[in-house]
Amino acid sequence: PKEIQFYIFDGKDDASDYKYLSSVLPHVQYFCGDMDKINDGLERVITKMIDEVGRKITEAGYINIKDYNKANPDKKLPYTYIVIDELQSLMNHFIETDQKEEGARFRSFLSTMVSKLPYTGIRFILFPHRIVNDIISKNTYSLVSCRAVVRQTNVSELKNAVEVTEKSFPYKLAQVGDMALKINEIAGG
Repeated sequence: PKEIQFYIFDGKDDASDYKYLSSVLPHVQYFCGDMDKINDGLERVITKMIDEVGRKITEAGYINIKDYNKANPDKKLPYTYIVIDELQSLMNHFIETDQKEEGARFRSFLSTMVSKLPYTGIRFILFPHRIVNDIISKNTYSLVSCRAVVRQTNVSELKNAVEVTEKSFPYKLAQVGDMALKINEIAGG
């Protein structure tokens, strides 16, 4: 917990596998299972990352959490992982309940966290199930440096997720456990 923290958002509420984990793992700082409260939880995380973590890093004269932690081994700041499951269901919920403003607010929060807050140590584990602009905007998605696709036989879905063509990636992810990874830091992606 001193090195890594999790904030978990999963609209399945009591049916979420994460709910139990959030009650027993000291790494989990927050769990939200109510789709109508996810934006408020994300706003609290953003505020904390800017006002507490970001301020501490910049006031100490560092550019990012890595530099800060290297210079302050006895006062390291934890990396913060935002886990958001059921992104497609969440976006559908906003549409079905006529909460277009909340959908736009969510997309704005996601964009802010992905584009402006990585220096604070914020990282993501997102489960969109399908990578389309309606769920994660292309501008936000293009900033995600590590992507995984599991058991996907649809060539266009695979192309969208990890930016490959059938010619450059001639594999079918048809079996349980088959996975394609795109990590910008390894072999140029």
